[in-house]
Order: sequence, then structure tokens, then C-alpha cells
Amino acid sequence: MPKIPLFKNLTNYEPYPHQRETYETLKKGKPIILRAPTGSGKSEAVFIPFVGLRGISLPKRMIYALPMRALVNSLYERFKNYTSDLDIRAQHGMKPESILFNADCVVATLDQVITSYACAPLSLGVRHGNIPAGAIVSSFLVFDEVHTFEPLLGLQCVLIVADRLKKLSVPFVIMSATLPTRFAVSLSERLNALFIEVNEDSISARNKRSVTLYEKLDDTLSPEKVLQLHEEHDGSTIVVCNTVDRAINLYTGLKDEVSPIILIHSRFLDADRDKKENEIKKYFGKSSKKKALLITTQVIEVGMDISCTLLITELAPVDALIQRAGRCVRWGGRGEIIVFNISHHAPYDKTVIDDTKEVIKKYSGKQLTWSLEKTMVDEV
Repeated sequence: MPKIPLFKNLTNYEPYPHQRETYETLKKGKPIILRAPTGSGKSEAVFIPFVGLRGISLPKRMIYALPMRALVNSLYERFKNYTSDLDIRAQHGMKPESILFNADCVVATLDQVITSYACAPLSLGVRHGNIPAGAIVSSFLVFDEVHTFEPLLGLQCVLIVADRLKKLSVPFVIMSATLPTRFAVSLSERLNALFIEVNEDSISARNKRSVTLYEKLDDTLSPEKVLQLHEEHDGSTIVVCNTVDRAINLYTGLKDEVSPIILIHSRFLDADRDKKENEIKKYFGKSSKKKALLITTQVIEVGMDISCTLLITELAPVDALIQRAGRCVRWGGRGEIIVFNISHHAPYDKTVIDDTKEVIKKYSGKQLTWSLEKTMVDEV
């Protein structure tokens, strides 16, 4: 496959094989279903081709849809660091920078994209609703982290939009780390899109990473158990709970026993959350060496560029567990993931939780490679 100088110019690294394949496919104006593990540069796999191919084989505008505001803010800043030649804007309820979706690149929450497509935009009067609708169907659309989209509403809306784009011959990309193989293949056939999958051996950070999965499914989380595991461990620890209340209870039971300790969840106001995220990056960012404890919820599953050597988590659907696992030795090294049982399945589907529990038991003690992650997702 030919070299792509633009990747090296903008990112300072040569593209991975899946990034090359994505570029060459978009060069032909073809849609893509991309399955790639955390830390493999899937956002760059679509943004860099857009920079080089906009107005040629791709539309002049890109709309990048994500499930959460925090992800939008993070990716918006990342894209701006790559180039100053494009008008790049964020679009969500707290940052309505491109309500008409008329910037060169708009990073937006999914609700903003779908309601605008339906001529009922959240950030604009209904009288003008047809304007962003036209922008949506004439843009290069990227739907990322689709495994987090609510299946009967969010995901179905994405498929409706993708079907329309297919009929209009407008290329698009649907991406996730945890799409089941059967679903990804079915989707690629339905949408006439190329299914691109990452070879883990080609990702340098993944090659330097060794994570072992363990289960304690005969037990549930408590402050005492977290304290013991954290103290026995040499590095930093992240604890992920399924509900805000359980995270708060754990933090309350540990705040006088551990320092530094941080709590973050979805109930914090934006200003407080920004301060929290800066503190988290200080202790769990790439340059941090100090031992710390983070108590959190699903808010860290996607988008936060942080890492620990011990990840303790409550039992959750397999795709959520794999996303959480992406925060363990993210940049290489040896780490452990310990899964504890839960007393109630909420907020998740009981059948999925039960099936995940059996899979976790089956593979406990194994190294959590990309191949095993895909196997676990497919089995559930």
C-alpha cells in the first residue's frame, strides 16, 4: 500500500495498516465499518483522510458524532491541534458553535446530529430546521463509539441516516472497538460498506501492553476490599462502579484512608468536572508516576486518555468492560483487571449481564488481548 505523507506531516507518525486502508477506501468514496481497539488511532484514521480528500472524493464538510459532550470537547481540541487550515467547531448544548453545521469540521453529540437531520434541531428554531438537515446529508459523517448508542433509538437513527447516505452515494464511517462480528458483517452488507478490522500486532502500544483478567464474582465491592487491593498494588488504581450512588458510597468510605483519591461521575457540574478532569490527568495521565486512587463510573469508558496498572470494576456488559479495560496500562506495561459481582443488574440488561458473567468466569486468568476481547464480545 502506498505511503501517505499527510499522516506523518500532521501526526508525526507513519499510519498503521488500518489507517492506510481507511484512507485508500475513502479515496474511492466508499463507506466503512471500522472496528479498532482503544489506543489504535481510529479518530485519526478518518480525520487525516478528510483533510487530504475533502472536495475530492469526500464532501467538503465532516460531521463527527459522539455520544457525550466530554468526548466532543476532547476530540475537538485534538483535531484543532492537527491543523489550523480548517474551521473546526464543537456543537452540543453547552457549546453551540455551529448550529447550522456549516463549519469545515463539526464535532457534535449524536442528539444534535439526529435532531438536525429530522428538521427539529435542538439549538435552532423549528422555522430554520431544514438548513442543518441539508448540511447533515451532504457531509462526510462519522459515527464513533456506536456501541454506546441506545439500541432502539440512537443506533436505529444512525442506521436510518446511513441508509439515506448510501442511496445518495455519500461516504460515511461507523466505528467502535466492540462491535460483534456478526453485527459488523451484517451492517457492512446492508450498507455496502467495507468492514475494516485492526491487526493488534501492528499497533505498537498494544504490543507493549500485557493485561491479565481476573474475577471475584463470588464477592461485591466494598471500601475495605478496594483499600486492600490498592495498598497491595504498586501503581495507581481505577475503580469503576455501575451507578453514581455506589461510586459515592465507595468514595465516602475511602476518602479518609487514601490520598490522593478522586471521585468523578456524571452529576458534577461542567465547571467542577473540568477541574476534576485536570486533576485526573495529573495523577493518571501519561507523564504521571505518583500512586493514586480514582473512583468513577461509566464516564471514563470512552474518551479519557488516562491509565492505571490496576483496574477494579463491577460486572457490566462485556463491551463496557472492554472499554474500561482500555484505561489499564494504556501506553504499555503490565496490568491487572479484577471484576467483582453486583447485587443488581441495573442500569443494564439482565440477560447481557448474566451472559457476560459466564464469559468472565471462562476467561479469568487469561491475558486480555484484542483477539480475546473480540471473542468475548461475540460469545455474549
